[in-house]
Amino acid sequence: MLGFSVLRPSFPGSLLQHSLPGMMVSLLCAVLHSLLSCLIPPVNLLVIVAVYQLMRKQPGASYIYILNLAAADLLVGVMCVAEALDDILDGDFDRSQSFCLLRIAMSMTPCIGSILTLLLISLDRYLAVMLPLSYPTLLKKTPVVLSLVVLWMLAFLFGHLPLILPSLQRGNYTGYCGLPYVAKSEYLYAICFGIFAPSLLV
Repeated sequence: MLGFSVLRPSFPGSLLQHSLPGMMVSLLCAVLHSLLSCLIPPVNLLVIVAVYQLMRKQPGASYIYILNLAAADLLVGVMCVAEALDDILDGDFDRSQSFCLLRIAMSMTPCIGSILTLLLISLDRYLAVMLPLSYPTLLKKTPVVLSLVVLWMLAFLFGHLPLILPSLQRGNYTGYCGLPYVAKSEYLYAICFGIFAPSLLV
């Protein structure tokens, strides 16, 4: 999802303006993007409703992490729908680097939150299997809430890093809104080695 929303293929504006086939390809991609994006929110809403019903019958900390994962993915879907509409309507996000950076940040934050939630779910299942007797005492309400607060603080920090540190922004913005076009490679390295690689290793 991350790759589709913020690292989508480039269609240079000058080619699209002067080429009818190019415009058709761009429109087709935008429509396909919209259709696929519209599937994400309702699916995650169904997951949230189903998990909530399970929590009512059998409360557990694990369900809170799954709810958080569904909520993060729901936000990803909402941002994908917004990006798709912006592509179809040719909105202002592509014209301003500040708007583009905001769009990227709002897409990256729930993506990072989703990845980190998967990490918490993995750790939760590991503790449940390896420490079955002490697991109920380890994962009470306070540790779960604290872990989610830290998770979303990290997601917000890394997601908005180019806005927080202007040195990570590219100086020659071309008008195409995509992660490699508005942020320097250092930001990609920070995301890769600060979030994705440690999560994968754990």
